[in-house]
Amino acid sequence: MKTKMFKSLVLWAVVILISGCNIMGWKQYASVEGGFSVQLPGEPEGQKIILDTQVGRTYLNMYTLNRKDDNFIYAVGYVDYPDELFNLKSVDQILNDGRDGAARNVQGVLTKESNISIEGYPGREFTIEVGNGEAVVKGKLFLVGQRVYQLMVTTDKKWSDSYNIKRFLDSFQLIKSKTR
Repeated sequence: MKTKMFKSLVLWAVVILISGCNIMGWKQYASVEGGFSVQLPGEPEGQKIILDTQVGRTYLNMYTLNRKDDNFIYAVGYVDYPDELFNLKSVDQILNDGRDGAARNVQGVLTKESNISIEGYPGREFTIEVGNGEAVVKGKLFLVGQRVYQLMVTTDKKWSDSYNIKRFLDSFQLIKSKTR
């Protein structure tokens, strides 16, 4: 009797937990053109940003979600670099440039970094402190062929260990696309 009751309670706890995840609004966002998917607590807005590089013009395809009600700004995007860039720079230099550019764009200081990978492709995971440590940007970069993917979450320092950050950053997956 106790075992049956315990199993019922566990089942209800699982149902409530799963329902709670859906109530919070997290869902899978996929960009077939971009060749990726990621979980977000809402629908991101897309924009195409012109990038003038030392080897010519390219575009950053960026998707952002600004959740003022939960103090997080989520961003995921990608840029395809021309062949010429890979003749001038190593993989490490390209990833370092992406990380340094993120720090420069928010006028922040890199405080943590590690090498990571996805499906054998190299990447970086990093933390940047902004505004005298009042805010943080946590992010990941991956170099897949000629495409650099970037994911970032910006939030107040007090929320820097939030599960929402880990959930977003760890949900990134590569999917097949026309360009990958």
